[in-house]
Amino acid sequence: MVRSRHARRLRRFARNGLVEVASGRTMLDSARPSHPVLYKPFYFASGKLAEAWGIRTLSPNVVTITWGLLQIGSGVVLANNRPLISFLIACLAVLLDCLDGDLARSQNRTSASGTLLEQAVHWVGNMFIVAAAGIGVFRLNPALGSVYLLALLCVTHAVYLATIIRVDNIAFSAAQSSKWMTILYRVVKFNYWLMPIELPFLFVLVVTGLNVSILWGFTVFFALSALTILVPQFFVYEIIDKKNWSDRGSADFPNKSMIAGKATQNDLTVSASGYLPEEPRYPPQVTSLFPKRCSQPTLAQVVELQDKLKAFFNTTGYVFLSARPFENIFQELGVLSDPDSEILVVGSSPSAKIWEKIVTQCGGKLCVLPVPFGKSLDLHEIAKALKERKVGSVVIQLSDSYDGSLNPVKEVGELVAETKTTRLIVDARLGLGVDELQMDAWGIDIAISQSNSGLMSPRGINLVAINVSKHHAVHRSASQYFSCQAEVDLLQPHVFAALCISTEMLLAEGVVKFLAHRREVAAGFRKGVQDVLGYTLVPEYPSAACTVFVVNSPVLAESIQMEMYKEYSKEICMGQTPDKQGVLRIGHAGWVFRDDIIGVIESIALSRTRILYRSES
Repeated sequence: MVRSRHARRLRRFARNGLVEVASGRTMLDSARPSHPVLYKPFYFASGKLAEAWGIRTLSPNVVTITWGLLQIGSGVVLANNRPLISFLIACLAVLLDCLDGDLARSQNRTSASGTLLEQAVHWVGNMFIVAAAGIGVFRLNPALGSVYLLALLCVTHAVYLATIIRVDNIAFSAAQSSKWMTILYRVVKFNYWLMPIELPFLFVLVVTGLNVSILWGFTVFFALSALTILVPQFFVYEIIDKKNWSDRGSADFPNKSMIAGKATQNDLTVSASGYLPEEPRYPPQVTSLFPKRCSQPTLAQVVELQDKLKAFFNTTGYVFLSARPFENIFQELGVLSDPDSEILVVGSSPSAKIWEKIVTQCGGKLCVLPVPFGKSLDLHEIAKALKERKVGSVVIQLSDSYDGSLNPVKEVGELVAETKTTRLIVDARLGLGVDELQMDAWGIDIAISQSNSGLMSPRGINLVAINVSKHHAVHRSASQYFSCQAEVDLLQPHVFAALCISTEMLLAEGVVKFLAHRREVAAGFRKGVQDVLGYTLVPEYPSAACTVFVVNSPVLAESIQMEMYKEYSKEICMGQTPDKQGVLRIGHAGWVFRDDIIGVIESIALSRTRILYRSES
């Protein structure tokens, strides 16, 4: 690939430009070479050099700066009327121009900064050579005309380079075919064969020597080339613009409907970045799924994904996928319906209400051990309840979106293990893939989660993990119930595809690495809330899935939430503490990085400032 900015633009235009109706190929596909002819020997040599030096630590950027200095040196020599030496130096610069790209690719170090540096060096080097030619002529003929020639030569060459770079990668259809496209095609093709332009320029000066008439000729050539590229391209754009204008105002049947539909879509769709505890931000690979049609998953694909999801639960047991609600799932598992024992739910009030519904539908006896807002589980109270009551199952959350707490699941598992008969059920609907969960090591019998957890997928699929070593009967019942085609057919194709993609992405980097990253993100949010915003965190032991902090006034919390959505396109949750103080909740279980931390904290600070300023004024 030609790394020269203007040569690369010309080649892209040539490759994607004018389409032939008969063959469907571009008009230049059969005409253009893989590289401009003048570049071919240099690319051949640079390829050999890159193979020899590819394992070394030679920086491509150093090579770029080196050939830029060589071009400046070529200009200095040319100004002293040594065109042959200047030409040879320029040839060496072109060789290094090809080499820096080959080195970058062989070392896997291609970068936007290197491309920007190369563009700058191209502009400086080319302009220096052309200006040096004008200076050389002025030294030979120090007349006023030489001054005008120098100025015009530099201006026309700069316009020529700017026009070449502006050639856009437009795909022209046959319906748009016009004489302007034909002219543009021919001029671009001709200039493409002259790349790199400094070599033909210097070669002519080697043959003819520095003189006024030759430089006037180049001045006219640069001006005409720029003009014959700019004018046809202007009219091509005008054709496209007129077509767009006619589409907007056309009375044809479908156009008004499409315009109305687009306007309604803009009104109804949410463009804000979501930082909601129970709606994780999706990776771009997941969001790109939604306009596409996904095929219904097969039983084999579901089983394969279930095996991969074991890594997030850290279990050798079994993981099931289901589109059914958890009430139906636990009814089928039969672990919450023992009439002789109680189901001890330990957690906040919202968590207790959710599990009250599940236990009631399963026919079990519910016992709630409430946990104060922002506080950690009281292990002594749990031990006391296990000793005094006949508890069949203990249900706790891994992490709670209500107050952002991370619960001591490992310690609770040790208490439950002492009873020998009590099951431990962990609700990881928020924290799976964000907070550590060691199902087998911590003695967890059953763990549940969902696709809209740290797995970064839309809601719609529920996950159930069963410790097979402790629950063979439950496993057999679940495997017969869930591992059938009828259950697979209930899975939403888009949600399943999104879950497959996000699972592969997380496993590719490693679950441990992602857990560490999310702990760092959570620490960054907490530091911003405390040090920058000056607010107090709610939980004693915060989860990495969300950050919850007190804003004192519920009115201020709601105002900040609305201001962030309206002015900064960022969506967070607000709520109240039991004593009616306002709280804000920031979810960061999904595709969240350092820039997101800065953006959210900054938008909260600016929203608060705007609100307080309006209230004071």
